[in-house]
Amino acid sequence: MQLTTQQVEDFHNHGVIVARGVLTDADLQPVIDELSAWIDERALTLHAEGKIAELHEDAPFEQRYGLLFGQCQDIGQGMDIMFYRGRAMFNFLHNAHLLDAVEGLVGPEITCNPIQHLRAKPPVTFDPHTGPSFHVVPWHQDAGVMMPEAEGSNVVTCWLPLGDATEEMGCMQALP
Repeated sequence: MQLTTQQVEDFHNHGVIVARGVLTDADLQPVIDELSAWIDERALTLHAEGKIAELHEDAPFEQRYGLLFGQCQDIGQGMDIMFYRGRAMFNFLHNAHLLDAVEGLVGPEITCNPIQHLRAKPPVTFDPHTGPSFHVVPWHQDAGVMMPEAEGSNVVTCWLPLGDATEEMGCMQALP
């Protein structure tokens, strides 16, 4: 799905947009299915180690990770894209709907940079008394970890929640 003229203008004026409806459920379902299988395998391993008592196999995708995380925070170890390289995730990186939207912002020459992450975000937020958990990413600019040669390049970060992203869940915040 191509972005509207207003969305492109807003992006160039503010550096950030929320582009709802770019992806369909069919675009995301293979990734969700693959992640569900990974979570199943990880949960079974932790269950065998006695770290998880309840597998929550019937819980919906949007809730299961949080339920497992509540029993053992190790559930997410290895779920970042540098360790987890599934076929559905790879295919998603060149999803036509996603690329159409990005093309409207940077033009037709699109590359996928190596600053990618897959972050399972349980429903936790920053606690001023105990500090952030490892799931809380401090304020930063993605450009801060790029090579100097990338200076001046048009770089777009696409943040895609696979479930409801609400303030109560501790969702991402962006500053224009």
